[in-house]
Amino acid sequence: MTHNVIVNRFISHIRITEEDLDITLSTLRLTTNIAKLKPIRIKKDIKYETDLIICKLQNEVNALKKELMLNNLILNQEAIMNISKSRMEQINRSIFNFLNDKISDFTLFSMSQAQVLLKCIKDLYNRLHNLCYV
Repeated sequence: MTHNVIVNRFISHIRITEEDLDITLSTLRLTTNIAKLKPIRIKKDIKYETDLIICKLQNEVNALKKELMLNNLILNQEAIMNISKSRMEQINRSIFNFLNDKISDFTLFSMSQAQVLLKCIKDLYNRLHNLCYV
């Protein structure tokens, strides 16, 4: 395996005049500190940090997608856009049964997600309202 070594060279001017003494001493201290540093060898086969971050984020997104899918399965949460027509009719029948005191509110809530139920109730209300007042 080959390694690349980066070497930095510093060129500075040292002056012996009294007015340049501070700058000269500062330059000498800097070059002394730099001389103490060990060069870092760069390996070509190591992924760059951005590649690692992207890979980590993709893994995190995949894990969150799996978690969301499991939550949807476990908690009986339905996406409104993914409900079939027959499922929507079943929910509507359950709402009518609830309104006619044939099932309890707990039974109604256990059948579907609250967001879906509220949308169905709102749609039913709008249809009834349109029938009565139009």
